[in-house]
Amino acid sequence: MQPVIVTAADQLSQGLFLTLFLLLGLSWSLNLAWVLSRKARYADWARKVLWFSLAFNALALIHRWASAGHAPWANQYESATMVAFGVVLLFAVFEREAKLPVLGLLVLPAAMVAIAAANLLPQEYKRMGPLMPALQSPWLKIHVSLMLISYGSFASTFGLSLLYLIRTGAWTRRTTWVALPIAGALGGWFFGYVHQSVRSDFWNWLMTALGGTELASGDTAKAYLVCAAGGLVLGLLGAAALGALPGRLMELVPEAESLDELNYRSVAIGFPLLTLGIILGAIWGHLAWGRYWGWDPKETWAFISWLIFAFFLHMRVFGGWDGRKIAWVGLIGAGSIVFTYWGVNFLLSGLHAYAKP
Repeated sequence: MQPVIVTAADQLSQGLFLTLFLLLGLSWSLNLAWVLSRKARYADWARKVLWFSLAFNALALIHRWASAGHAPWANQYESATMVAFGVVLLFAVFEREAKLPVLGLLVLPAAMVAIAAANLLPQEYKRMGPLMPALQSPWLKIHVSLMLISYGSFASTFGLSLLYLIRTGAWTRRTTWVALPIAGALGGWFFGYVHQSVRSDFWNWLMTALGGTELASGDTAKAYLVCAAGGLVLGLLGAAALGALPGRLMELVPEAESLDELNYRSVAIGFPLLTLGIILGAIWGHLAWGRYWGWDPKETWAFISWLIFAFFLHMRVFGGWDGRKIAWVGLIGAGSIVFTYWGVNFLLSGLHAYAKP
């Protein structure tokens, strides 16, 4: 295998996105400090750092665009930074209007995980390169950017839905202790699968740590187990943290009616972006492949996510649903978005599988 050439522009771009991760972590930590201390200055600083990180994210994307010569969302690494931008942008808008720093504890980790997971990919997945023929189109700038920003917008839907359920007692400590460890174990297994499939530096380190240098079937299964166990431990730690917070959170979280309204508005922002992105993608598909729709895995799961949020809005506006039912639909929709973005790219094959370089 030929060594991967990493240019100075690659190094600077990756350094900018790592710095962005640290900025988001600082904003999250300041939000946590506000929750624990109730000192307003922490919330003010968290808000300032958040807006600075948003501007920094935009500058990092502009640098990547200028250096690569194309829109910086053509592969998994680049698209993750655009998803992070969507997460932070929509959360910043909501936080500025609702003054709800506590929401950052649930939303900002989505942007941080996207950036961290992308940076753990092998170097050949992160370096800049020419576009594949199918992506050499002006539609890349429009269709993909809309889809990725819409994905990011639904992170606020997840956070608001979960806050509503905690606020009303529908999401209990027992639910947390069951859901987070299971999600952590599944996430850890998927993390191991991704890094095994792309042969990342992390995977090589893990195999060495387990005492093996060859990817024998037994070693692979063992490494999967280690990743799942690591995710389980993180899930347990998250359950302990989230389980200890409701008492403190309740004084800082708006009334259920306000959360329900904010949740509806978050979907009302993200859903048109998702709809327009799918329509423009169909037009691009017709121009590139001679058909508007081919039930490619990415198309199928984007449509499933669209149906879930269409159901959310229909039942909220015309079906008389609000509160808990709508919040649970919001959580399901957010999970579908995560699978549409991450799961399809690595678990399913298709024309939209742009995880690989």
